[in-house]
Amino acid sequence: MDYACSIFQQIDDPGAFQFNTLIRGLVKDIQFEEALFLYVDMVERGVEPDKSTYPALLQPCAPLHGLEEGMQIHGHVFKLGFRGDLFVQNALINMYGKCEKIRYECLMLFGEMNSEGRWRPEETTLVTLLSACTYLGALHLGRCTHGSLLRNISELNIIVQTFVIDMYVKCGCLAKGLCLFQMMPQRNRLSYSVLISGLAMHGHGQEALRLFSEMLRQGLEPDHVVYIGVLSACSHAGLVDEGLRCFERMILEHGIVPTLQHYGCMVDLTGRAGLLGEALERIKRMLVEPNDVWRSLLSACKVHHDLEIGEIAAKNLFQLSSQNPSDYVVLSNMYARAQRWDDVARTRIEMAFEVRRLSPDTSQALLDTDEDEKKERLKGHSQKLAIAFALIHTSQGSPIQIARSLRMCNDCHTYTKLISVIYEREITVRDRKQFHHFKDGTCSCRDYW
Repeated sequence: MDYACSIFQQIDDPGAFQFNTLIRGLVKDIQFEEALFLYVDMVERGVEPDKSTYPALLQPCAPLHGLEEGMQIHGHVFKLGFRGDLFVQNALINMYGKCEKIRYECLMLFGEMNSEGRWRPEETTLVTLLSACTYLGALHLGRCTHGSLLRNISELNIIVQTFVIDMYVKCGCLAKGLCLFQMMPQRNRLSYSVLISGLAMHGHGQEALRLFSEMLRQGLEPDHVVYIGVLSACSHAGLVDEGLRCFERMILEHGIVPTLQHYGCMVDLTGRAGLLGEALERIKRMLVEPNDVWRSLLSACKVHHDLEIGEIAAKNLFQLSSQNPSDYVVLSNMYARAQRWDDVARTRIEMAFEVRRLSPDTSQALLDTDEDEKKERLKGHSQKLAIAFALIHTSQGSPIQIARSLRMCNDCHTYTKLISVIYEREITVRDRKQFHHFKDGTCSCRDYW
């Protein structure tokens, strides 16, 4: 590339063809910043880019985290009238899909271009779209993308099939993901890992362990990612003994050094089961510096009303450089349940600049108010409002899907179980950590979450 650049410098008046050729070469040589600087030089010299400029130019934006630069290039594309070019469209979708903070833009582009009826997407573009759908939980667009894959690609390779399974599982369609997995002529470690993690998210711990055993029988060696899914499955299903055995097997048999994620699963596993002292001792014996692991312990202390260990966990969380306002909320709620109102006030003052509004937790007396006011506050929980909206605007008997960013409170959980039996609806709720499938008054988590 140095020799090519030296020849380029000797050209007196390079045109778009010469600039495009060198940009592609720099991108291929992973000189991403130089490629973008060359485009700036091209524009400053008054050389007008053509449609061949942008497919290569957009590639460096994602690895450089250059979302702003990518959006500016998108503006140039729009201004110069290359928006309808198939190769430019694919490059734009790839760029936005790989920039996680704006994946919705990727889906908007897909919907707009697909509606024009002239777009023939590439396989890599559709895989990027699947990732965006998975991240955003956009099941409908994920199905459309899957359909585009089937229409445009004669035979899906094992990686693409795995991406499709991952999308369905993480968008709430576990049955569809299982069906596609069973239809795969070949499976690799990634395929098993995706489905094991999906089963864990949906609370099917025993099925995840059976799939893990099948993977071992096939002669596939598990890695640290597979074990994160296995330990998460044990945690969500309350399989304490199985989780402890898998953790030891990971270290002794497969020689995997535990990471923060593995320790977090183990703290979550023992904490959910009420073994808070054991969870605390496990954190103290960790071979790596604990960080968010303390948050798992704090959440478990809130569930099991152990204020003493909860204060230890909160103290360690507050000492971290990156403080989370929700940690203050949890500790404040624990103080409120114990009716330690002075500590409630102190904690809320400390988090005054971190959080503007507190949400009352169902089974806890969060505020020093009468029962009627507490009941009124509980009516406003977003999950209840979302269910009410869905009941009004969907046909009788149709399933309901809800996504939320926080862990579900006890009152919303009980409320949703009752709604599922009263209105004869299947309700799927995706919270911060897992899926809850409500049907006939019961939940797939078996009230353990």
